[in-house]
Amino acid sequence: MPVVFRLLWVVLFAALLAAAPFFSVEAARGTLVSPLGFGFTLPRGWEGYGVGGSGAYFTVVTRDDKAEIAVALTWGMPQGDRTEPYEFIDGGHGAKVFVGAKDLFYTRRIATRQVTVSIHAPRAWLKKNARKVEALGRSLRPMRMKPFKLPGKTARR
Repeated sequence: MPVVFRLLWVVLFAALLAAAPFFSVEAARGTLVSPLGFGFTLPRGWEGYGVGGSGAYFTVVTRDDKAEIAVALTWGMPQGDRTEPYEFIDGGHGAKVFVGAKDLFYTRRIATRQVTVSIHAPRAWLKKNARKVEALGRSLRPMRMKPFKLPGKTARR
């Protein structure tokens, strides 16, 4: 095999390993899992990307560019105009925080960490996408990553 092709395989393999911390085996179905013990499920048609190498921050991209959505570890609960108790899909409790007409947060403690879904979007966009926003916020839950393994290989314990 020529040196160029070997180098290409090495680069491809390194890229796969670099992406592994952000996505579990479930990523193809729209569930993103952080190595820090939390996960969330993306609504159909939305994409999520891990930012940085720690797994503490994800950005969510919708089909239009009118919303800024992030899922991240935060230092505490966001303060807002109105805070409501909130129950997540796994039965865990947290809060839904409204700040003005354009900002919405879903936040909860997972183990010792505060994890928050933050959404900044125009009021009309929030109203139009209310079901998807609610599904994303509600899906925030504790999750553990599955060990990364290459096809045909067994994972070491």
